[in-house]
Amino acid sequence: MAFIAECIDRFRLDNEDLDYRQFIVAVDGGEIAGFGRTRPHKEVYELGCVGVIESRRNQGLGKMIVEDLINAFLSGNVYITTDLIGYFERLGFREIKNGPEDLVEKIKRVCISKCRAGAVVMVYRKEKPMHIDTKCIHAGGCPDTHTGGINTPIFTSSAYGYLDTDVRLYQRYFNTPNQEAVAKKLCELEGAEDGVIFSSGMAAISTVLLTLLNSGYHAVVQDEIYGGSHAFVEDHFSRLGISLTLTGKEAQVIEDAIKPNTRIIYIESPTNPLLNVVDLRAVAEIGRRRGILTIIDNTFATPVNQNPFKLGIDVVLHSGTKYLGGHSDLYCGVALANKDIASRIRKTAANLGGSLNALSCYLLERSLKTLAIRVERQTQNAFEISKFLENHAKVAGVNYPGLASHPGHAIARNQMSGYGAMLSFELKDMPALAFMKQLKLIKAALSLGGVETTICDPATTSHQKVSEEVRKRLGISGNLLRLSVGIENLDDLIEDIQQALEYK
Repeated sequence: MAFIAECIDRFRLDNEDLDYRQFIVAVDGGEIAGFGRTRPHKEVYELGCVGVIESRRNQGLGKMIVEDLINAFLSGNVYITTDLIGYFERLGFREIKNGPEDLVEKIKRVCISKCRAGAVVMVYRKEKPMHIDTKCIHAGGCPDTHTGGINTPIFTSSAYGYLDTDVRLYQRYFNTPNQEAVAKKLCELEGAEDGVIFSSGMAAISTVLLTLLNSGYHAVVQDEIYGGSHAFVEDHFSRLGISLTLTGKEAQVIEDAIKPNTRIIYIESPTNPLLNVVDLRAVAEIGRRRGILTIIDNTFATPVNQNPFKLGIDVVLHSGTKYLGGHSDLYCGVALANKDIASRIRKTAANLGGSLNALSCYLLERSLKTLAIRVERQTQNAFEISKFLENHAKVAGVNYPGLASHPGHAIARNQMSGYGAMLSFELKDMPALAFMKQLKLIKAALSLGGVETTICDPATTSHQKVSEEVRKRLGISGNLLRLSVGIENLDDLIEDIQQALEYK
């Protein structure tokens, strides 16, 4: 067993670039692993293997491995290097060399280690990644071991036993089953190593900032961000001894704001409420080069339309109240990062106490199962509505990254798989309040991201805490309207907007 463990460790070291998920171990000479001619010991599976193949008596490895691995795993992604083909030939099995070219193309990585008793062959099997709509349903979760139910049970306990275990389960420690079940699902959706689930978006944002910044540090924060985030950094950083530079969205402008004591760059893209786009790759590259952590609020984009980790960002935040919850009935927030940063965030969070209860975690996990299908429909509707508004004579301007006329369209096309379901626009001669009062289907409401379409004027809602001077500088006028597009029938939504625009 120690020999197999050594081989697996060597394989991992030699192939660090591979996104390996499973190993199949083939053993020639059972005594290497201590198997003999009995059923393989369970320890081999604990080493990260999903199968063990022992050579049949007097047959040797060659035909056994090819038959079992290729026939059993042809539907998956099993890779074997051409070096192994020669090994098979020496064992007297030549069929693989003359096999289908696509099979040989699939063969990519194998580690062969020999010893006096025989050989161990470790075959790298890279699982085909699930599509995001499948991940929404099947990733994460917590099995119901009592009844076999397919949904995660709701663990309502506030007190958990602790004898005979090193684990201390406690909701404020962010480690209870429902908290971890939904965190795992979100990690899969965003491509994160670890995550922490909070009781609100601002709980996540504030906890992350307070974790990564100390007195004497400097933060570069994009000026055009959610009003609550803007108010937090302006109201609290100075009293905590943290210096702040509010900056534009361009990468060069962000880099120019960096100081020797800068520790974080905080951005949002697309932005709230003007839907401007930040070049995430460029900002991430600046952070790596300068040794500064990069943080993004990814609420508007959602994991369905944008995955900042793939672009090099270090920390991803969501106000789960919006699209992740998606039904206008949950308050929650999410912080995702690598294991080290997430551990630090969780430690701060335990002191601040912004945890989410088990029932809300369950509801969030349930909502995430339909995230992809909801956001896909919402994004389609938003794109069509943005085109309708852009061509309407009574609309002064439309902000939506999916429009070719949008200044950030090229960047958005390069880093987003969809342009999102948020847009904003200004009317020419009709006051914003008058327009909202004429809408019949679309509701004027705070927040966003639900299955129903809602509208608001940011100057008196999301950005009311931002000074009038700052709003004017950012371009947030009193006549700007922000539309959160839902999943309703597109014709019904356009008809409602049309009749409100035509009201005299």
